[in-house]
Formats: sequence, structure tokens, C-alpha cells
Amino acid sequence: APRLLLIEYDRTSRTDKNYDKFRRYDAFLAWWWRHTEIGGRAETPFVLFICQNDAQRDDFLACADGELTGHRWHPSRPADDHEYIGRRRILFCDERDAHLGLCEARRVPPYPPGHPGRCGRDADIRRVRLPGPVTDAETRIERPPEQVVSVAEPAAAESTPEAA
Repeated sequence: APRLLLIEYDRTSRTDKNYDKFRRYDAFLAWWWRHTEIGGRAETPFVLFICQNDAQRDDFLACADGELTGHRWHPSRPADDHEYIGRRRILFCDERDAHLGLCEARRVPPYPPGHPGRCGRDADIRRVRLPGPVTDAETRIERPPEQVVSVAEPAAAESTPEAA
């Protein structure tokens, strides 16, 4: 089945207006989306925040990093086994990049600040390839050497940039 992307376009440029929204989407993705009209889908949807520029996107990422703490867990399992669905499914992109044909977003590290699993590569913001054709714009724009994962790939394929 095709992936479902819920789109949020922020026109306020005010991160403080989005703290509650980050937490609500986190709870929605961690659990109660299954109790809505889209609940029959095979997999959890994605939420894509479209920001007006790179600076706003980076600000949203920094703020969301501390807010996205919802997770599934079991008391018999260690903290590294907690599943932070919102941290994997809430994405942030720059509107300008979309207009240039760059199908890419960013997401927060898989674990929240202070979590024992947040170290090494699991402490970094990750680039995420969005669905869409690879364009000349993507080959012309120079990007930092971060790990790239793909919305179009299953979660198990997130370990190497080549999987994108």
C-alpha cells in the first residue's frame, strides 16, 4: 500500500505555536491513529512539517527533539527496546527545496535527549528521502554527509545511505 503523508505547512514561523502540535502528533502516531478512519492501513502514517526555510526547519527539529517522547514499551524490556514511533514518522522539510524538486526532509534522532540509546549515529538528525523522482536539482545541491534514509523503504533499510 502507498505511504500516507499528513502535511502541515507552517506560516507562523513561530516554533512556540507548535509545541502542542508536536506532542499531539506524537501521541497520534504512537497509538490512537488506529482508532480513526485511517486506522485500517497496514502501517503508521508520516507527518511532514513544511517549513519556510532551512533556519525554521532546523529550529523546528531542535524543538521537536525535546517534545517527541511518546513511545511503546513493556516493563520487562530495556529502554533500548522502547519504540518511538513519532520520532521516526514526523519529518521536517524546507518549502524552497520542494519547489526546487529536492525530495528530502529531516527527522530527529531515534531516541530523545537523555535516553541511554542516544549515542553515536543514533544521536544525529537524519536526512530522509521523500517519495518522488530523483531530479537534477538533487544532484546539483551539495548536502552535508549525513545518513540518508528513505520514506519509500521499510524501517529495516534505514542503516545505510545506499538504502535510499
